[in-house]
Amino acid sequence: MYLSRQKKDIPKSSFVWNFDTEAERIFNTCISTASGFFNSKGFLVLPSLIKGDASCVYLPHIAYESIPNFWTKLAHLDDSKYIYMPKLIGTKLKTLLATLPTLDPKEVSAKECEWKKVEGIFWNYVNELAIESTLLIRSLEVRMTQYGTISSYLYEKNRENHLVCYLRHDMSVAHLAEIILTALLRPMQKSLHLPWETTEGMVDILLTKSPLAKYFTNYKPTLYATSHIQKSLEMVSKKYVAQLGLKLTKPFTLKNNTVYYHAKPLSQSLTKSQEMILKHCLQNENSIVEYDTLGTLLWHSDEQFSLWAINKQLQRLIDNLKSLGVSSDLFHIVRGRGFMLTNI
Repeated sequence: MYLSRQKKDIPKSSFVWNFDTEAERIFNTCISTASGFFNSKGFLVLPSLIKGDASCVYLPHIAYESIPNFWTKLAHLDDSKYIYMPKLIGTKLKTLLATLPTLDPKEVSAKECEWKKVEGIFWNYVNELAIESTLLIRSLEVRMTQYGTISSYLYEKNRENHLVCYLRHDMSVAHLAEIILTALLRPMQKSLHLPWETTEGMVDILLTKSPLAKYFTNYKPTLYATSHIQKSLEMVSKKYVAQLGLKLTKPFTLKNNTVYYHAKPLSQSLTKSQEMILKHCLQNENSIVEYDTLGTLLWHSDEQFSLWAINKQLQRLIDNLKSLGVSSDLFHIVRGRGFMLTNI
């Protein structure tokens, strides 16, 4: 059950827009830009908005350099977790955003009315799915925004069954439905060590091939958008990111037989077996390393290991990497096949 225990109950929703929420939006968008997350998933970080484009991440060209060591600090934060925005950064971002056009309150009201027409149908369908989730939603805060991706949600804000979502003003409420479904399914995706794309694909299917499709006809699948980007826009994005002063490098590197994560040495914190697995995966980055290969690598014989033993080794490696601050979006077990490390 995703709603409160009464099936007829619908989470109370509120739609807001203000400089505080926009500053936090910019802050989180900058983190995902600096970490290379957007680059690795096929999103285009651009200085202007392309309305209706699900691959576009609108990051306005403001004086980020006026905030001391802004990009350097953000590059090493784990964007898979909620990060509280420092007060001084928030104050500066609000000052910078005040020079840009604001969102018309009528747009916020119109979007809220659009959601009210379909929210009952949406929540009833979600209840009928009956997929267990660690997230129980009793109230929904929708922050309308001019910036960032088409929609997103905030991890740590989900306490007390209150979900906070961002919806970009050029997108329909189909993408509010998208991000709510994503928030419900993401914990399961992570617990099963499945790739980020798994949740995106499941939501795309629900909103295009289930009964929900009838009510969300303006939905634009994320995976299709990020895999069909224009080359000309890709070049614009790369130039803009470089103009911001960001040099996007691969998260993992191997230098002098030592594994680094964003220039932080990992080898000394890994067991011999874990380091061996990680090095081999780096040599075969962005590809599945099969169970047989891992077994031979660890035990030097295909007769001395079991899938259970390999999965145990992989789980210990995953737990250790997480404890070292490595983003969980970068690695996952491919059930029945092996292990994959994403290094883009």
